[in-house]
Amino acid sequence: MSPKKTTRRAGSASSSVGWTAEEKAAMKAYAQEKKAEARGIRDRAAGEKAALAAIAAMKEPDRSLARRVHEIVTASAPALAPKTWYGMPAYANSDGKVVCFFQSAQKFKTRYATFGFQDPAHLDEEQLRDTILIFALVVSETRLLLAYIEKKVMKGRDPSARLYHVYDSFVYCLPLELKKVVNTELTDISVTRQTESLRTRVENSHGILKDCFQQSVVQLAQALDPAIDGARIFPDFQARREQSVQLRDGLVASVRALREFQQKQDAAAAERMKTQVSEFYDHHIKYLMYRDWSGFELFYIEILKCASLPPLLQIAHRFETFLVTLLREVQKRALLQGTPAREDIQDILGS
Repeated sequence: MSPKKTTRRAGSASSSVGWTAEEKAAMKAYAQEKKAEARGIRDRAAGEKAALAAIAAMKEPDRSLARRVHEIVTASAPALAPKTWYGMPAYANSDGKVVCFFQSAQKFKTRYATFGFQDPAHLDEEQLRDTILIFALVVSETRLLLAYIEKKVMKGRDPSARLYHVYDSFVYCLPLELKKVVNTELTDISVTRQTESLRTRVENSHGILKDCFQQSVVQLAQALDPAIDGARIFPDFQARREQSVQLRDGLVASVRALREFQQKQDAAAAERMKTQVSEFYDHHIKYLMYRDWSGFELFYIEILKCASLPPLLQIAHRFETFLVTLLREVQKRALLQGTPAREDIQDILGS
C-alpha cells in the first residue's frame, strides 16, 4: 500500500522530490505512527481512535465506505486491532503487522477506494491464518448481497432485459466461486501445518475471488454502457484476461500435440510433442495456479527424460488427462467470460 513514486519532467518544481503532496503526507503519517509505536503508546484504544479519526477526515462516499468496513472487520475479526497505516485505517494482528487496510480514493486521486490485503508472500504463518477471518467476512457479505439481488433487485424485472441476465449470472456464478474457496481452498486450513501450503491456498483464494468480483463489476458496467472497457475500471483486467487466453491456447496446443503423438506413435511426432510441451513450460506455466506447477513439472521431466516410445506413450496418455483437467478449470475462469470462444475446445473437453 506504500505510495508509488511518480515520474517528474526535468525542470519541474518538484523534480528533485519525486513524490506527490499526498504521498509525502502519507509517508509523514507513517513515520509518526512508527514513532508512537516505538514509544510504546500505541495500544488498541489509541489505534482505534486514530483509525476513526482518519475515517472522519475523509469525504463522502469514502467516509461511509470506510466506516462500514471498520464495523464489519471489528465485528467479524476482533483479533485484528484497528490502527492507521500511512494515515489510512488498517487492521493488524497481535504482532502489529497489517493484515488489511482501507485506502481513500480521494487521498491518492484514484478512481475508486480500495480495501486491500497485504501480499500473502510477505506474511508469516500467523498473519496468513488471520486472513481466513477476512475470507469468512467476504463470503458472508457476498451471500447477503446475492440474497438481496435475487429477492429484491430481480423481482418484477423483465426476464428478457440485459440487466436481468447480468443479475441472474451473478446469482448463478458467484456461489460457484465461493464454493471453490470455501470447500476446496480453505477446507481444514486452520490445521494446516505447512506454511508454503497455507500461503498457496490463501493466494489461490484471493485470486479466485478477485477475478470473480472484477468480472462481475465489469459485466454490470457493460450492461449499463456497452462501450465500457474493463481495463478502464481495473488497470490489470485486460492484461490478466490476455494471460488467461494465452494459457488456454497453450493448453489446447499441448493436448493436440500429445494426441498427435499417441495417434502416429513415431519419433517425429514425439519430437513435436516435446517441443510443444517445452514451449508451454517456457511461456505459459507462469499463468497456471501455483498449486498446478509441480504436477506439470513432474510430467515435463518424465517426457524429456524418456527416450523409448512405448513408455513415452504411457506418459503422454496420463499427461493428456492432466492437461484436459487443467483446461476444464481454466475455461471456468470468470476472466474468459465474453472472450471469443474456440470451437475446438468442446471437442477436447467432451472427448
